[in-house]
Amino acid sequence: MVIGVASQQGGSVANMLFKSDQPYRIVGLTRDASKLPAQAWIQKDVQLREVDILPGKEADIVKAFEGAGIVSAVTNAIELGTKEKEVAQGNL
Repeated sequence: MVIGVASQQGGSVANMLFKSDQPYRIVGLTRDASKLPAQAWIQKDVQLREVDILPGKEADIVKAFEGAGIVSAVTNAIELGTKEKEVAQGNL
């Protein structure tokens, strides 16, 4: 499971896994699967799941993570604005 698969950092992680000689089944989380960067992963047969990792969305987050064995996570400190919000997002 790669959180933020359509972002630069998440995409880099997914690319590494995609090019690996190991048989990874990549599932990518994104806020909007209709955007072009996300669509590129669909073309590579990566399963996308849409979810916003925000307080109040815990049930959606749990559902999105179903079946995940390994997770690569990135938070967006700049967009969140404060350290406290970034830590809260990471704790979801």
